Amino acid sequence: MKTTVVFSVLLATFSAARPSTDVTPRDSCGDLNNAVPLLRGYSSSRGKHVYTIDPDEMNTLVASGYVAEPSAGRIWADMQPGTVPFFRLFDNATFDSIYTTSTSEAIDSVNQGYTALGVVGFLFPSSQCGAIQLFRTFSPGGVDHFYTTNPAEQSRAVTSLGYTDQGVAGFVLP
Repeated sequence: MKTTVVFSVLLATFSAARPSTDVTPRDSCGDLNNAVPLLRGYSSSRGKHVYTIDPDEMNTLVASGYVAEPSAGRIWADMQPGTVPFFRLFDNATFDSIYTTSTSEAIDSVNQGYTALGVVGFLFPSSQCGAIQLFRTFSPGGVDHFYTTNPAEQSRAVTSLGYTDQGVAGFVLP
C-alpha cells in the first residue's frame, strides 16, 4: 500500500509538471536563462550534504549550522523540454537525503524508510545543450549522498573520504 501511495504522489508530481503541448519542441534546450543554481550545503556536525534551489531554504539551513558550498550546477524549477524530475527523499533516522531521477529508486527508498519530499527541480537525463555530469557518491560510514559536477572533487570523495562512486545522477548546466 505504501508503495502505491508513493508512486501515485510521484506520478502526480511528474504529471503536474509536464509542459503543455504548445511549448517549444522536445529537442529544444528550454529557456537556459531560467535555470537556477542547485545550491549545496554541508553540515560538519552531521556530516551531511543537502541540495535545494530555494535560497530561503538555504538561508534557513545556514542559520541552523550548515555551510553554503559552491553550487552543484544549474537546473530548472519547472519542467523544460527534454528535462526530467529530480526527486528528493529524506531519511529522518540518518538525516540522509537522496536525489534521483529514477521513480523506481524513489519508491525503493521510501520502502527503506525515506520520506518522499517531492521534486527539487528538473535536469537533463543525458548530455545535451551544454549540460555536464552531476556525479553521485555515497558514504556508507557517514550515510551521506554527495553530488558534484567537479570530477576532482568526486575523485577525492571516493579515494580519500570513504565515499563510493554511484555514477551520474543527471546532467546540469554549468
